[in-house]
Amino acid sequence: MTSIRTTLKQLGITEWQLRPYANPAISEAPSVSLDTLNQCILHCQRCPLSQTRKQAIFGIGNPKAKLMLIGEQPDAHTDATKLPFTGPVGELLTKMLAAIEQTPDSVYLTTLVKCHPLDNRSPFGNEIAECLPYLQQQIALVQPKVILTMGPLAIQSLLAYKTSLATLRGQTLAFGDTRIPIIASYTPAYLLHNPSDKRGAFQDLLRVAALLKEVPR
Repeated sequence: MTSIRTTLKQLGITEWQLRPYANPAISEAPSVSLDTLNQCILHCQRCPLSQTRKQAIFGIGNPKAKLMLIGEQPDAHTDATKLPFTGPVGELLTKMLAAIEQTPDSVYLTTLVKCHPLDNRSPFGNEIAECLPYLQQQIALVQPKVILTMGPLAIQSLLAYKTSLATLRGQTLAFGDTRIPIIASYTPAYLLHNPSDKRGAFQDLLRVAALLKEVPR
């Protein structure tokens, strides 16, 4: 497999060093642009998921967004269309964002793992470890004021926690030296199959909305 260091060199990127599962300082963004990072991800072969994906999925939305949403992994529909959070999942997410006066275009949407695992299984630990530095760089580049993670793997991986999602929900956590507020919630896919938890997800969104109101315009 081609190493990320080789890929970065081929693309003319100055490597920004991060260790997997670090909780990095992101007060200053790396010199790499989102477009260049996207190209690196598109050519990534760091883990076996690169051999079965149709395409790597980067992220969409406002690159200067105050709110960043992080899901767990692309689903099969996303793998086929190259657009994250589409289909029924995207429809529900759009409604969730509308509840706090946001749209998919006003926020930045991405995932922890950039490639779709076959059979919609959860990504393995080694796959997350290889992909996490990409997500850390995305956060450093977008520099959101608030982060909403969706699903246990995103929050656990970013903060190197083993705590359950049930325990982490309802708290305002923090990422990096700049202490970006993080709210943990459910994935839209989970909510489609567990509608009784939509009330709890709405409470999480209200916490996000309250934090966004504290951000200077």
